[in-house]
Amino acid sequence: MVVYVAAYPLLSLLVLRRNKLIVKRDQVCRALAARDPRYKTREYMTEEVWLFRRKYNRLYYLFRPGKATYWIALILLRKFLIAFTALMFRSTPSYQLAFSLLVMFGAYALQVRNLPYMSPSDYDRTVRHHLLQAGIADTLHTRSDHWRIREEMTAVEEAYNPGGARTGAWRDAALGAAFADLEEDKATNVSFAMFLVDYNAVESVLLACGVLVNLSGIMFLSNRFNDPELMSYYTEEYDQLAIAVATLILLSCVYFGLLLAFEVFFMLNPERAAWCVALCTSRAKREKMAKKISGEDDKTKARASARAGGKTVGDFHMEQSMLVSSRAASDAANADFASGALESDALPTEKQWEAVQAQLQSKIRAAKWGSFTQMPYQGAYAAEAAGSDAH
Repeated sequence: MVVYVAAYPLLSLLVLRRNKLIVKRDQVCRALAARDPRYKTREYMTEEVWLFRRKYNRLYYLFRPGKATYWIALILLRKFLIAFTALMFRSTPSYQLAFSLLVMFGAYALQVRNLPYMSPSDYDRTVRHHLLQAGIADTLHTRSDHWRIREEMTAVEEAYNPGGARTGAWRDAALGAAFADLEEDKATNVSFAMFLVDYNAVESVLLACGVLVNLSGIMFLSNRFNDPELMSYYTEEYDQLAIAVATLILLSCVYFGLLLAFEVFFMLNPERAAWCVALCTSRAKREKMAKKISGEDDKTKARASARAGGKTVGDFHMEQSMLVSSRAASDAANADFASGALESDALPTEKQWEAVQAQLQSKIRAAKWGSFTQMPYQGAYAAEAAGSDAH
């Protein structure tokens, strides 16, 4: 019993956290596979990710890349606390319901704050967010998880597509393409149907129902309904409350069942599901939802821009141009200084030695990333955008 209650959640969390990069990469591949089936294959996932998915994917496959490494532990903790409440506080039902209400409300707050689930409607947004974060990390010269994942995936793509190998400057094109997608993405009937298959909305609604059921239980245990002298006055109110709670439970079950059936229908035939949605909803409703979807994309773009210091696409382009100019000037100065130090018979000074090291790092960087002196905002950007459309 101790092993099941404590060891299983802790071991699950330990496995996911120690393989954080693999988990995130697998979820990015899962999102990419919606457009490009090659990312379902063993070759494009790499052997390491493939084997890890086969063993542990049930622990994380429902979640976004950033939440997949720990959210299952929070779910197990919630279940443990509810079971603990049911066993330990049986003698005081009001306290039991109050503690259970606290657990459910905390779970609801975490759910609506983080929105951890990756629904089919989130796949494109997840890929765009990944491209944005990888591009921002490359522009700011930081080595984030998104940057490492993109580097590994690029190496795999180049290994299986030698004719389409990209230089290091592709990241600027990917960043621009991601921003362009956010600007130009239009909500169609299919995207509206996908929006209905939202695991985060389902989880939020069911948790809210759980909060209300616990709250109604506390109301039933109050003196208003337990005092024999007062009960005769509030019998009708008691019955109405009981009917309301029963209706809430019934509607939550119907809601879950209908969405489950719609998701199965949507996965089997997305176009027909979208057609049914268009028949059952008004044009104004679809336009309202389209604005909501577009607004979520704007929030994604704003968060990414804020993390990059409030920079826009134009700011990134200008910053990259300035960076290229300053780097070229610095490399030229270091090259002259380093060549003078190497040609001299005397031991190099500290500054000369730093110049030699800087020149070496510059050559390594050029060999790894490609030339930064040619900005690919026209040719490579168009190629990357065309590739995104093709997928």
